Amino acid sequence: MQKLPRIVILRTGNMKFYKGIKPDAERQFRDELRFGGDYVAQHHTGGEAYNFAPWYGSEEERLCLGFVETMSSGGKRRRILVENILGCEQLRPSDPAAEDVLAVWCARIEEASESVRVMGWYHHATVFREYQEYSFTDENGEIQTFEYNVSAPAKGCVLLPAGERYSYRWHVPRGKHNLGRSNIWYARENPAFLEQLVQKIEEYEKYGGENWLDVDADWDAVKNTVTID
Repeated sequence: MQKLPRIVILRTGNMKFYKGIKPDAERQFRDELRFGGDYVAQHHTGGEAYNFAPWYGSEEERLCLGFVETMSSGGKRRRILVENILGCEQLRPSDPAAEDVLAVWCARIEEASESVRVMGWYHHATVFREYQEYSFTDENGEIQTFEYNVSAPAKGCVLLPAGERYSYRWHVPRGKHNLGRSNIWYARENPAFLEQLVQKIEEYEKYGGENWLDVDADWDAVKNTVTID
């Protein structure tokens, strides 16, 4: 078996561009978040709506800031156990983040809960134990604040084209020793799947697979600068 990178599988709602919710003139959604639980079903949006929106950081380095909802216990949201990420076993419970992680994002492609596919990935990601915050000024001049718990240089981020995501090669297994109820799957129980997934990612990039990171003609927020708290 090849040596695997640090890797974690993260499940979110499904969206075409992941660059914000923008209704058209008739207030119909051109791109909405779906299949992400009760909150998403009610509001058509969620924290992951900007997961593949590259922002300019303080040093003009484009960043992707990703959000994955952790499970709650007793009304309190859980942390990401970064020491459980493959290759990060040396981290202590007090360490705030895991560095240089391959963060793979997945979502349901249909209402059926078993049909989960890879949406895209972040190379060289930082996965934070606690939720972080960032803010930006929207098109109305108002400051919007969002949470994130994964960040990565945009140059290492890939959003698969919408049609590509339906291919079975991007299937994420469900059930025992696979993706379960939690949105964070450390996947250490299934190294064979991880090896195949890493190989598919490498092949996709090697042979020039299309990247939708900068695709969405209607989205202009990439020109904004994000402020990270």
